[in-house]
Formats: sequence, C-alpha cells, structure tokens
Amino acid sequence: MTSQDTRSGSVSARVISASLWVFGSQILTLLLVFVAQRIILSSLDPVSNGTLFLERRLTEVIVGILADFGMNGIVVRRVAQDPERAPQILASAFYVRLALWTLCSLLVGVAGLFSELAIADVILWAVYMLIASRTALLRYTLETRLRAASDFRLPSLFAVVDALLFVALIALWKDSLTPSVVIQAFVLSAIPGFIVLLAIDRRRSTSWAKASAAEMRAIVGEALPVVAATILIAVHDKIDAFLVESFSGRANVGTLGAAYTTLGPLLAVIPMAVSYAAMPDVARLLKSDESKGLDVAVGVMKHLLVISLIATSAATIIMPLFVNIVTKGRYLASLDVFIWFVWSAPFVALLVYAQELSVALRRQGNLVRIATALVICTLGFGVLFIPVYASLGAVIAKIITSVIGAGVGIMLLRQTLGSRVGSGFVLRAAALTVVSAGMSIALVDLSVDVEALSAWEALTTLARMTAVVAGVMLCAAAVGLFTRQDVQRLRKGLAGGAR
Repeated sequence: MTSQDTRSGSVSARVISASLWVFGSQILTLLLVFVAQRIILSSLDPVSNGTLFLERRLTEVIVGILADFGMNGIVVRRVAQDPERAPQILASAFYVRLALWTLCSLLVGVAGLFSELAIADVILWAVYMLIASRTALLRYTLETRLRAASDFRLPSLFAVVDALLFVALIALWKDSLTPSVVIQAFVLSAIPGFIVLLAIDRRRSTSWAKASAAEMRAIVGEALPVVAATILIAVHDKIDAFLVESFSGRANVGTLGAAYTTLGPLLAVIPMAVSYAAMPDVARLLKSDESKGLDVAVGVMKHLLVISLIATSAATIIMPLFVNIVTKGRYLASLDVFIWFVWSAPFVALLVYAQELSVALRRQGNLVRIATALVICTLGFGVLFIPVYASLGAVIAKIITSVIGAGVGIMLLRQTLGSRVGSGFVLRAAALTVVSAGMSIALVDLSVDVEALSAWEALTTLARMTAVVAGVMLCAAAVGLFTRQDVQRLRKGLAGGAR
C-alpha cells in the first residue's frame, strides 16, 4: 500500500469517526422526536397539524432563504483552510447572519399579518430557527470552529439535549397541545443549549471588535451564487404544502406534514452526518492535494449511497409498525404516503452531498443549475400529480424531482471529478437502488398490526429487515460499491469514534 493510499485511508477513517458522532446523536434525536411526534400527532387532528405545518413552512421559506444565505459551507471551508483567521471569519459571519435574520423576522411578521396564520406563531418559529441546532443559523456559527476541526462531540451532545427538553415539554403539556403550544415547546427547548454554547465560545465568534467589513464582503461575495440557489431550493422544498392545500385541502396538508415531521429527519440525518463530517477534511485535502481530495470525495459519495439504501430498505420493512406506533394509528390509511416518502431518502442524500461538494470545490454556480431543475420539476410534477393523488401526489413528485436533481448534480460534478463518476458508476448506483427498492417493497408486510403483534410476527419482521440489509450489502459488494477496504476503514472509524 502506498503512502498516498495510507493517507487516504486515514482521512476516510477520520471522516467515518466524525460521521459516527453526528449519526449517533441524530439517531438519538430522531428517537426522541418520534416520542414527541407520537404525542403531537395523536393530539392534533389533521387540520390542526396542517396549520402547524403551514406556519412552519411560511417562516422557513422566508428565513431559510435570506438568513441562511448559503454561508455554512463557505464559512466552514474558509475556517478549515485558514484556521488562524477563524475568529475574524466567524465573528463576521455571525453579524451578517444576525442582520439578515432581523430583516427576515420583519418580513415574516408582515406575511403573518396578511395570512390566516397566527402572527405570534410564525415570529416564534423565526426565533427558534435562529437559535436551534437543527436549523443551522446562529447556533451553527457558534459550532463552526469545532466542525471545521472535525470535532462533533459538543454539537452532537447539545442536539440530543435539545430533543430531550422538547420531549419533556410536550409530555408535560400533552393535555393542552395546540399549534402554538408545540412551537413554544420548540423554542424553550433550544434556549439552554444556545446559552451554554455562547458561554463556552467566550466571544471568540461573537466579538464585534473581531468582525471585519472586508471579511463580511468576502463571505457575502462568495455566497451570492449560493443565495440564488437557496431561494430556489426553499421554493422547491416548501411549495408542495401550499400546492396540496390549494388542490386537496388542509387535512391532506396534515397528512403530508405528518410524513415530513416523522420521516423528514431521516432524510436529513445521513447526508448531514456524512457531509458535515467529510467536508472539512475534503476542503483541507483539496488545498494540499487536489487529486487525493477528489478521490476521498468520491469514496464518501459511494459510502453515502450504500448507507442511505441500507437505512431506507430497513425503514420500509418496519414502516407499518412505525406509522401505527408514532401516529397511534391515525395515519394508517395513508401508509402508502409514508412508504414512498422514505424512498426519496437516497436521492436526497446524493443531492445534498452534490451541493455541499460543489461548495467545497468552489463551484457554487452548480447550485443554481441544480436548484433550477428542482423548482421546475417540483412545480411541474406537483401540478401533474397532486390534483389526482393529493398528498401521495406530492410524495411522487418529490421522488421524481429528487432523482432528477441528484442526476443533474452528479452530471455537473463530472466536469471536475471526471472518470471517478463515469457512466459505469451511475449504472452501478442505479442498479443497486432498483434492486434495493424491489427487495424491500416485496418483503414489507402491510397487514402487521402493532396492537395484536405476536412474538412470531415480531421475529418475522426482524428477519425480513435483516434479510433486506444483508441483501443490499451483498448487492453493493457485487457491483463494487462496498469493498474490503471500506470494511477496514469502517473498523478504524469505529475505533476512533469509541475514543
């Protein structure tokens, strides 16, 4: 094995170790959120849940577009490649983001006045987006120093603490839940972690004296191509709820919202864990050894696809039980919405990774092209399928759009990655995806009833899930997307994550 291979393996192992911290915390957070969602979805009727979903969507469209400003990947890359200037970069980013959020909150208030939604709710959700770990605004800026150094322990810990507090508040207020009460619980659960991170930061990322007008201009200048993409992606991601309400009514928005709130985190957890962990190392390698950085980036993409397919296939098998338990049976009639929704996960994972990698490669222009394709497809397929299939139509449109978006992202990256992602890779990835989907959908038992679940049925479900996971891994090995070297790197990563 050459020294280059050794160094590549070391970086891959470090990425796996960092991914495990993020992934582990996200899984714990997901489990806690599922507990909270079970209480919420069994307490709010579909119309009330639709109202909550629309209040969040309205705020996220405005705040997500401008306050995010596409800065996260840029700031992490700048800090990773120039750590000596981290205080200046982070303080500048902090105040740019705070100013943008203030403007966005005013716009959200105006939008609330002209809608049928509660203005207090949309303003409070804007506050939550500012301070929460999952929304990647100010709190993300406070965590960037650690993230750029591939140290995800503290951010991961506080994400779990947020979720614990949220579950506790929802359980405490379960007899009086309304959309407003749920949003208040979100805000209160995020405050302690944000305050502790501010204290730990000791003004290293928030000092006005360290902020620089030149650095602010540089960050904004790099982010401008990303902003156009952010606007388009926000439209793509949020417009389906408004299309469903227009064509099918608020109760169907509630069904779509139930799928998003319970399974949406699953779509995000794997690409977040892998992308957040990988990009700092990829950015450093690209600066010192571009060829090796590109090799690592493509290797991570392969791992991401395989992990996403394993998780999605396993989730498909247990989806009837999951929906029954989390919603207390309220949405069992819409089980097909949940099953098909989860199958957008592998394509969303590739799509998110292609976007993050484009930023690391300083090819922000790719984001606009990807986002344009997403908006056109979301609107086109949404108008085509939602009037006929209601919330299921929105999910069908999401899957098709995600497939096209991931394809566009990979096609654009081929200009840089070359033969590393040639037609052979695309065909192998497509074959593995089709086989994985076929196996899991063929083996899922839609008749499983959690209320009358016998020990034999539980063991059968576990056996089906094990068979699907093993089948995906064997197929991945057969098409060359999962190798012996990957197993060795996984062992190194597990050893590093355990320390």
